[in-house]
Amino acid sequence: MSKPLNKKSSSKKKSAIKKKIAKKKELAVKKIVKSKTTTKKKVNPSSKEVSILEKLKKVYTKFVLRKGPNADSQLCEIWSMDPPDILESTRQIRAIEAEFNITIEEDDAAELFDMSLIEASDYILKMIELQKLNSF
Repeated sequence: MSKPLNKKSSSKKKSAIKKKIAKKKELAVKKIVKSKTTTKKKVNPSSKEVSILEKLKKVYTKFVLRKGPNADSQLCEIWSMDPPDILESTRQIRAIEAEFNITIEEDDAAELFDMSLIEASDYILKMIELQKLNSF
């Protein structure tokens, strides 16, 4: 005679499988994001990217005294001449997280640090999409 399935262990297994699938999805999307952000800069950004770019410029001007950032302005300029070893807990990253309602891990913060505003807007757009996907 076989044992009846324990509903708790069955739901735990399903939950573990869902987590594994979500993790694989996240890793796949991160690879895509990395490959797209290390290739050529987009000439014609999408309307979503333009909106993100404008918001990113707003965050940029909070931390950089000079006016008029453009798409080629470097995001690293929002930190002082001596940036911290850990970026994810800085005021600058928290401001970006608040502006876009996203969570930025240290690896992503390090990627963003080395980007222009247009590259960062594309990267943030992909982060927003990834985090929406993972929230389901």
